[in-house]
Amino acid sequence: MKTTKRLLVIALSVAMLMAFMPVTQGSAYAAAAKTPAKVTGVKVTVSKDNKVTITWKAAKNAKTYNVSIKDGSSGLTAVKSSKKVKVTFKGGNAVKYTVKVQGVNGKKKGQYSKAVSKKTNDLLKAARDEAAKAKKDLEAAKAAKEAAEKQLADLQAAVAVSDAWREVPAIDEDSSDTDIAAAKAVISAYDELTDDQKALVSDSIKTEIAAAKTVIETIDAAAAKIAAVKQAIKDAESGSTVTIDEKEFIVVSKESGKAELVLKNGIENVPFDAEGGYDWASSSLRTYLNSSEGWLAGNPTVSALAEETLYSYAIGEYDMNDEDYVYNSKTSTDHVYIPAFDTATSEAKLPETIVTQLKVGCAFWTSCGHHVSFYDEGELFVMQGAVSVGEGNNWEEDTSATQTTYDGGATYVPIKVNPMFTVSLN
Repeated sequence: MKTTKRLLVIALSVAMLMAFMPVTQGSAYAAAAKTPAKVTGVKVTVSKDNKVTITWKAAKNAKTYNVSIKDGSSGLTAVKSSKKVKVTFKGGNAVKYTVKVQGVNGKKKGQYSKAVSKKTNDLLKAARDEAAKAKKDLEAAKAAKEAAEKQLADLQAAVAVSDAWREVPAIDEDSSDTDIAAAKAVISAYDELTDDQKALVSDSIKTEIAAAKTVIETIDAAAAKIAAVKQAIKDAESGSTVTIDEKEFIVVSKESGKAELVLKNGIENVPFDAEGGYDWASSSLRTYLNSSEGWLAGNPTVSALAEETLYSYAIGEYDMNDEDYVYNSKTSTDHVYIPAFDTATSEAKLPETIVTQLKVGCAFWTSCGHHVSFYDEGELFVMQGAVSVGEGNNWEEDTSATQTTYDGGATYVPIKVNPMFTVSLN
């Protein structure tokens, strides 16, 4: 009994002693461990190079943290432990990460935070975008360079044409073949310019070129017409007719690359000489036929075709002793002339076949004081003082009016005059 009491006392003493003794570290931690509060304030940031940073607010009672990181690409979840309120890692390319953070206190674990998702940058796309931008910038620079080069080339082309045109004399219908050829070359170069290049040529030069074009087109048309007439003359036989300036001309002869033509239907009522003279060289008829303001004005093709020709004619004087005519041969240089009198035969130099085609009219002229010779239907008439026409012919009874009128002085007006000219067929 005493022993039992003694043991009970000892046990109580020991219990009281233990109650007042300090506890060990492990047992004290176990007794004080509390569950951490739920983590809040989770943030996920991604840098340009895809460095992922996760931060959160410190949770009450949490000593460490479990960071759950789910890879949206692979579907795997990794849990990282951190004593800090921050975790960093290298993220993948264009991967969506879902993050949750849990506080840990020993064996006590708090509730996971609200999940936060963040997608990393698509660095490949960025690289592609950067490359595309660089390419676009390069193309823009190339386009700008090409535009500048084109603008320079356009300016150089316009300047070249403008400078060349300034060297060309003014073009008109009297311009030389050399000047016209030079103008054509520049006009051709202008026509080959692009619209942008033409826009750089001054308006004054454009106007001059347009005017020159019109003149040259007219000249070319006339040249084509002349070439066509020359070909028609080449193809025609002597004695046949060709049409020039809407008039019929008879081809008198063709030899040595030249042809002589005579107007078939003569010009009416043109005086031989308005001053009463009888020399072809000083006659008003010669002036009229060879003047650009006279007969040639209405016959531009003839004017262009007729070349200077040495014209032979005769002036006759009546010898009272011999009672016959003495003829003095003379020459002049003319583009247009009239049928001449052959002093050797006292007839027209025109072939009989040509004379008969001239019908009524003057086939040739000679003057012997007041004497003028005519050809009418192939017969020779000599007028003296406008009283009679040849031997046995009555002037006043000639109803065909093939002779002349006489004004009482010395002005003889033939009913018709048949101009002639010579053309080179080369």
